[in-house]
Amino acid sequence: MRDEIYDYLISIGFTNENIRKIEKNNSEIFYVFLKDVKDNVNFFLNKGFSEEELIQIINNNPFILTDEKNRRDYYDNIYLDILHFNNEEMIKLIRSNNDAYTSNPIELKSIIEYFSYKFSINEIKKLILANSKIITMKLFEVKDIVKLV
Repeated sequence: MRDEIYDYLISIGFTNENIRKIEKNNSEIFYVFLKDVKDNVNFFLNKGFSEEELIQIINNNPFILTDEKNRRDYYDNIYLDILHFNNEEMIKLIRSNNDAYTSNPIELKSIIEYFSYKFSINEIKKLILANSKIITMKLFEVKDIVKLV
């Protein structure tokens, strides 16, 4: 990891152990720029997470630090524009599934489209909030959930 990224992560509360874990589990951290890391951190802080909460989330999913802006924007389109999640719901979703912004957004959109044949957007939103693992599933896996509901 670049020294400037290391120094930044230390300045917001990461420990050496946290940073070693990030380096071990996300090799992209060696190739990303400080501006991109700061943008990712600020993105989640602006959603309402404290630095401590964000550190915990990143410890569980270090790819959050190296995610690309267009991927975050695509997810925001799904969560905010399609499902109409409010900030509290977004925080709940991310807390319950740290992969909320790093899984496959195209797969998630397909799942929502599939669900929309049987459920309203509000029902889909409630289903996702109640079972946040849905957002990281494949379409063929969620078809069984629709049968159960």
